[in-house]
Amino acid sequence: MGQFVTPQVYLIGYTGIDWPEFKAYLSDSGNMDFIGSVESAVGQGLHLGEILCSFYAKLCYASLTLGKNDNVTKIRDIPNNLQSCLSVGHSSILEHTQLNFVVRNCSRVFCYHPDTEIFSARNGWVRLTAIHPDDIVLTLDPRTRKARWSPVLSMHEFDYEGKLYGWSNSEHMSPLMTPEHILWAARYDIRAHRGVKVSEIASTKTTKIRFDELFGKRFVIQHDIVKSDDWFEETITIGKYKYDAYLLFAWLGWMSTDGGFSKDRPSQSIINQNKVGNLPGLHDLMSKLFSNRWRRHGPYTENGTVLFIISDKDLADFAREHLGEDKISRKFSQWLLDADKRLLHMFHLAAMRGDGTHNKQTGHKTLYCPSYVAAGQWQYIFAKLGYPANLRVDDRRGQFHLLNDQDVINNRVMWQIEVDRRGNGSLIADKHQIMQPYTGKVYCPKTDDGIVYIRGAGQPFWAGNTHELVRHRVGTAFSQTSGRYVRGDTINLIFDPILEPIREEGEELLRIIEEYYQRMVSKMSLNDMTDFNKKKKVTSALRRFLPNGQSNEIGFSCNLRALRHIIQMRTSRHAEWEIRFVFNQVYDICVNKFPLIFCDAKVEEVDGLTEVSGMKLQP
Repeated sequence: MGQFVTPQVYLIGYTGIDWPEFKAYLSDSGNMDFIGSVESAVGQGLHLGEILCSFYAKLCYASLTLGKNDNVTKIRDIPNNLQSCLSVGHSSILEHTQLNFVVRNCSRVFCYHPDTEIFSARNGWVRLTAIHPDDIVLTLDPRTRKARWSPVLSMHEFDYEGKLYGWSNSEHMSPLMTPEHILWAARYDIRAHRGVKVSEIASTKTTKIRFDELFGKRFVIQHDIVKSDDWFEETITIGKYKYDAYLLFAWLGWMSTDGGFSKDRPSQSIINQNKVGNLPGLHDLMSKLFSNRWRRHGPYTENGTVLFIISDKDLADFAREHLGEDKISRKFSQWLLDADKRLLHMFHLAAMRGDGTHNKQTGHKTLYCPSYVAAGQWQYIFAKLGYPANLRVDDRRGQFHLLNDQDVINNRVMWQIEVDRRGNGSLIADKHQIMQPYTGKVYCPKTDDGIVYIRGAGQPFWAGNTHELVRHRVGTAFSQTSGRYVRGDTINLIFDPILEPIREEGEELLRIIEEYYQRMVSKMSLNDMTDFNKKKKVTSALRRFLPNGQSNEIGFSCNLRALRHIIQMRTSRHAEWEIRFVFNQVYDICVNKFPLIFCDAKVEEVDGLTEVSGMKLQP
């Protein structure tokens, strides 16, 4: 029978030194005196991996021995050299030593319902199941609280049976997530936060918190986007003309809603306008931006619509590249999305004049867009401007509306982007939270930052990944138990000490699950199957009945630089118990094997486990 178990970490291998080749290099390069430094370091108890890191640091500055670099007048010994590198954050040298671990009895946790969408630079909102290997997505660096584009390092698919959590209110419905899922959120205390705006809490207090720790309580989520790498220019050159960037973005805003290109004359960009109140402003914009070049083509009236035309092939190609060919296929380029919010402010003001409404009493804004992709990208633009935007479908096909005193029939679906002027965060009340059973696939995208911009039905917000261990990809490699191949005849579960009061009930439940699993194996005749492909499919399908906390074996390798970062992240008091327990063991192993590499670590006991911090990390 299975039992409750706890994770155990083993260091099974690490980078060493091939002495004959090492000495051959030192001899050929005239650095044989460095052997004395190595022997001294070994005598002081340094590990060969640490010595190798120092060797590469000295190699960078031609300071293995004196006389190789005229700027070097004194040679530090290996311990002092390493300490000096760590003190200034010169951590790239630590990538030369690789460590190989096995974690025994480590559970997995899961992520998102397959309907969840993630924001990509190339195609706007994309379902997790449709992410392309080349996609880059919007992520949040939790240290700087700034957004950036990052590659999807991998997409993990799991079978899951259990409860999914989420919330639904008048503004939007969140994606459904597993209870262990990490939110980027802040706890909300009505007394402690009296007088504090929700937007301020969202901007300063949000952090990574497990959903099951928030469920049934009030909490705040963050919607807005603050980019760290947006571009800004006062002028933009297109072809042989230089344009004021603010005016050009206003023109692009008009083109995005009321613009198009002539089929007969591809060099012509045309803004169609039937709102009389917009005509003076458009006339002024065209004159300031294009001087007299546009007057050869109007403006003139056609079927009650005033046309503002500029004939310039370079300009038309530029607009096509960043806006798309027409309103139906509208898709904004990454260049446009990455513009500074001062330029995007001009862009959105013009678009609102074209296809938007603005209630001046309430401040409520609505923008209409026939392109689903562009509508989602507008949510991103409004979030950069500091306002969350809700997306709703507006299907009035077959209905008539008045245009230039004539009834015109609607023939397409429109999307409403409703801008919330209340701020960049939302308070999620306990009454809006939902929990429902689910059996099926769940998905976990892996990114460097671990915080991604996601959407369910409505407003987007920031949330994290789970599967805490294999999230770390840079400088790391992972191999783990495959539930598609490995049977669950004996079920061991990771036991969190917080559950000690219900240990007996847990052991009884474990016995029942194991007994029923074996009965299902027998009824499916799994042991007698000769078709291996079918056997694999049945084994995989039976995983649906196994609990989340089932024991797995995970092998992972990483270099010392990555390890310093991971240890600080995963021993943090904010991390989940199991991952803290694992990396407490990793730290204990490493600080004994490589004491100098971790000499700058600060250690504190939090909730019975070690928290490691203070190590300087170079980006």
